[in-house]
Amino acid sequence: MNAFLFVVFLAARAFAGGSSGWSGGDALLASTQTWTGNNTFNGGLVTVGNQGLTVNGTATATAFSGPLSGSATSLAANGANCSAGSFPLGVDTSGAVESCTAASLADPVYTSSASAVGFTFNTVATLVRITDTSAARAVTIATAQNTAGRIIILKDEGGSAGTNNITITPQSGNIDGQANVKIVVNYGVARLYTNGTDWFTW
Repeated sequence: MNAFLFVVFLAARAFAGGSSGWSGGDALLASTQTWTGNNTFNGGLVTVGNQGLTVNGTATATAFSGPLSGSATSLAANGANCSAGSFPLGVDTSGAVESCTAASLADPVYTSSASAVGFTFNTVATLVRITDTSAARAVTIATAQNTAGRIIILKDEGGSAGTNNITITPQSGNIDGQANVKIVVNYGVARLYTNGTDWFTW
């Protein structure tokens, strides 16, 4: 059978059930093809025309190119799967999760009220809300916060920092080369980051 006739023959044939194989050479599929069962093509290149290819069963290949579409089989529910509110850190070769972690975020806001006239900041929060500035406030940044890339934003939410300044002082290092910085305008804000040693405004 010459190559042209073989291509026409392959383009018109549909495999149903069982397994089939193709070894060596290239196959050109010029029209819609449907395989059911397990099919393996060993060697060569299978080219699918614009009519598409449907596989009902298992298709195995070392690589695919071009647009692909289809559906995935979901993992069966079992004791190894993560519970609601958590997600897997990895899966094993069978698809079962190896370990889970809670899908929760640390509170990103630290709130200072009137009772905290002076306080040391040492939490995971990024935003520090100073809600009462009816008196001057002093904020000390703990040395433990000096981790390169750490960002802290301090906000006068009380709205009176123009009269009652908020003084921000790190336990270790300086801020822009100074021992401290102050928020001196009503509803002002101080944005800080650290290189691990000193702090800088931005």
